[in-house]
Amino acid sequence: MRKVILILPVNIIKQTAAYPPLGLAYISAYLKSHDINCEVIDLSFDTDLFQIHNIKDRNVVYGITCTTAFYNTAKEITMILKQNDPEATICLGGAHPTVMPEYILSDDKNTDVVVVGEGEHTMYDIVKMYSNSPKTIKGIYYRDETGKITKTEGREPIQNLDELPFPDQAVFPIEKYFTKKGYRELSMITSRGCPNNCIFCQPTIHKMFGRKMRFRSAKNVVDEMEWAINKFNLDLIVFSDDTFTLSKKHTTEICQEIIKRNLKILWRVQTRVTTDEETMKLMKKAGCFLMAFGVESGSNTILKNIRKGITTEQIIKAFDTGKKVGILTYAFLMVGNEGETDETIAQTVNLIKRIKPFSGHIGITTPYPGTYLYERTKVKNTDWEKYIHIRNGTVATNISTLEADTLIKGKQAFETTLVSEAQKIRDIINLLKDGTILKTIVGKGIKDKQFIIRATKLLLSSIQKQGFRIINPKYSDVTEVDNE
Repeated sequence: MRKVILILPVNIIKQTAAYPPLGLAYISAYLKSHDINCEVIDLSFDTDLFQIHNIKDRNVVYGITCTTAFYNTAKEITMILKQNDPEATICLGGAHPTVMPEYILSDDKNTDVVVVGEGEHTMYDIVKMYSNSPKTIKGIYYRDETGKITKTEGREPIQNLDELPFPDQAVFPIEKYFTKKGYRELSMITSRGCPNNCIFCQPTIHKMFGRKMRFRSAKNVVDEMEWAINKFNLDLIVFSDDTFTLSKKHTTEICQEIIKRNLKILWRVQTRVTTDEETMKLMKKAGCFLMAFGVESGSNTILKNIRKGITTEQIIKAFDTGKKVGILTYAFLMVGNEGETDETIAQTVNLIKRIKPFSGHIGITTPYPGTYLYERTKVKNTDWEKYIHIRNGTVATNISTLEADTLIKGKQAFETTLVSEAQKIRDIINLLKDGTILKTIVGKGIKDKQFIIRATKLLLSSIQKQGFRIINPKYSDVTEVDNE
């Protein structure tokens, strides 16, 4: 069968998080488990596309993933690939192609196939069957022999996630990622899918992974944790599930499995503010030191407008509970949603003062293609590189009635309040005082003396600066509240 080369067309400076991409890592592992020759090119640290120009193979199947902001880079890469390898089959997948497949094939004549949704099974079928019978491959758009854009039968999401091999993260420049971050952390997932309806990300996630949640077994998750800890000498693990604690039963099983195996590892999650105290306590006992909550706004009107399905009262309770349990809290916030006014901005500032997160991240509401928000905007801007919500220069949204300068000032007000209201030393003391997390740190440090040094640096940085760093980019117009 033909060789596969998977490509990540990004620059580390512009990535929202400094981790190897799990999507490509899973596809690589799956293809290799079926004896397909597969390589990965990660352009995160390659500013001049040297690796692309240097490809010597011919008649390759290329799999390129891209978000909206990196579509132009992906398009440039497809042109180079087709010039050097006219017999290549070039596939684009990921969020942006999934929601705009016909646009992609019309706009980029060098792209042959758009993969919609999960890519493991589809890429395997493309390698096996595309040359002879593309119409039999589920979950793709392609050009037929007449040049007409054709859609095949949809592909159902993978039901048993335990059947997938662990993501092939070793093929990425792991040490460069670790050096960039200053500590050794990788991401994992325990589930796919999302039942929620937030207008700023749906139905894109539904199209990518489905509305129904699919969970890996606790054993499978912790097997991967144990394997990754030993292979990469990890300091931390971040679970990148959209809502880690959606199923209390699943969360409980994972925590109990970690405790049973006595794993010495710190980990963090992102989730909803509906997580209860009992679950938080068990998570901390298992090594969870930080919970990042989707807060978005301090206005119940805004929360209703964006279909968040939560209230400010629930937000306050979650942050109070986090502080009571002794887990660091992190707030994801937005400015510029439908209905945003000077008053609602002030309400969000007041909420920040009330909940006092350890740290947080603020984005300007951006209508990403494929979302309900995008469909509700009057102007469809195709300046794709500006679709980055962490930038002050993100695309004009005209979602709220406020001018761009007012939104930027609102963002800055949130950032300033996050810094001034944070109780970092008190939060760190609460994190360590019951001994649970301290025992994990000491246990890890006994095996790896350098871990103590890295942990100390991270701790001091978190206190001296604006808190634990989650978001990576360092644009000139992004403040240091959100960080790597």
